[in-house]
Parts: sequence; structure tokens; C-alpha cells
Amino acid sequence: MSQTARDRRHYPRVVVAIPVELDVFRQNRVISCRSVNVSAGGARVRSPVGLDAGQTVLAALTLAGQVVTTFADVLESLIFEDSGATEARLQFWYMSPRRTNGLVALLETVAK
Repeated sequence: MSQTARDRRHYPRVVVAIPVELDVFRQNRVISCRSVNVSAGGARVRSPVGLDAGQTVLAALTLAGQVVTTFADVLESLIFEDSGATEARLQFWYMSPRRTNGLVALLETVAK
């Protein structure tokens, strides 16, 4: 039997618009954007400038008054022609169980 992406998802996805700073690896630029949704495994963000699939970023998410940072890979990037905005899907690198649980707890506070 085939599983859907939702069935395979280990961490719940929370629809939340929070500030996210992306420090693009090896490009010496920081992009200010907002999340579309976040889970402990990754995020979808909307940015005023383009990101390329395959880029590595240091993501700083401001959530419930705390900043959570992690490296992430840009898995895909879509450009909206009407606005020029980019929506990118990020996959977070490994986080320790303690950090992962902390992010899950913060996401639960904003999901309520």
C-alpha cells in the first residue's frame, strides 16, 4: 500500500507566518522573509528575492519570542511572476533531539 506525504510526515506542519532570516552560505547575503508553514523537519518560506534549489542557508526563525537557528537545504523554489516573490521549501539539517523537541514545543504554542 502506498503512503501519502502526509502519512510519511514525522513532524506536524504548522501554518504560521513568522519572521525568518536566511543567511545564504558562501554568498555573504542575508534575506529577510516570512514562513508559510514550519515543522521540526523544515519550512516553506516566502522571500522577496530568489533562492536556488540546492543552496544551503542558515535559517533563523523567530518563534514565540525565541530565535531558533539551523542549517537547511533549499529543496525547491518557485517564483510568482505577478509579484516576483519566491516561495522556497527548506529541509532542516539534523538537530539534536533536545533542539527538535524544543522547536516542536514552540510550534505547539503558536498552533493553539
